Amino acid sequence: MNCKNCGTTLEGDFCSNCGQKSHTDRINGTYVLQEIPNSVLQVDRGFLYTIKQLFTRPGHTIREYIEGKRVNHFKPISFVLLLATIYVFSSLLLDKNTVMGEAISGFIQALKDVLKNGNASHIEREASPAIISFLEIVKDNYAYATIILLPFTALTTYISFLGKGYNYFEHLIVNLFVEGQKLIIYLICTPLLLINSNEDMAYFLEGALFIIPLIFAGWTFVQFFKESKTITTILRLVLSYMLYYILFNLIMVSGAVVITGYYYISK
Repeated sequence: MNCKNCGTTLEGDFCSNCGQKSHTDRINGTYVLQEIPNSVLQVDRGFLYTIKQLFTRPGHTIREYIEGKRVNHFKPISFVLLLATIYVFSSLLLDKNTVMGEAISGFIQALKDVLKNGNASHIEREASPAIISFLEIVKDNYAYATIILLPFTALTTYISFLGKGYNYFEHLIVNLFVEGQKLIIYLICTPLLLINSNEDMAYFLEGALFIIPLIFAGWTFVQFFKESKTITTILRLVLSYMLYYILFNLIMVSGAVVITGYYYISK
């Protein structure tokens, strides 16, 4: 048997050439559960290597990771947690709201304007303070909130790409790497928002930061599903975004119902 990472003939539990384990299990629920404590307590090598791969051959490298070529890579959960922490601290140090934080702030302000103009229903007026407080928490912790939502993102891509041979947990790994890719883009561009005082340019940059991660995600999935036609992969990815939008709104509505119910019970 040869090493999945470098091809060297294996004679023990680890490859004598690159150090990868001789046996790499398929990614499943057990694998993910085992990785969570390791990701919090351990920092692996390969951080810069993983970043390079995600911006030169993202889909191929993620597919190879899932197939067992893992020794050179930063573990995906550790990768995203570290990037999210750097992103949050960079925003605090720069005294600048995050890109998505700005968007959520706009939504909060729009909700406040509706309340101020008297266009809200009685229930909306009663529940809005709690909803606004919830959105403020999401705004201040966007990077971590996104990580919490990743299992739902993985569910939508799993459904959209059914029949392609990958299980739910493998889709979770794909989306962890894609989220890491997005956080790196935000990390690079957030300082540009700080140093740029031109309002029109700031709007342009914020718009670009919505579009650029989508382009990279499309490129990643097209490479990952290399056996499929590009247009088919793109359409399936669009379907996953639509499913996520529906699912996210269901979560928000459910949250609003719970908050409203709690408000009336506590009165």
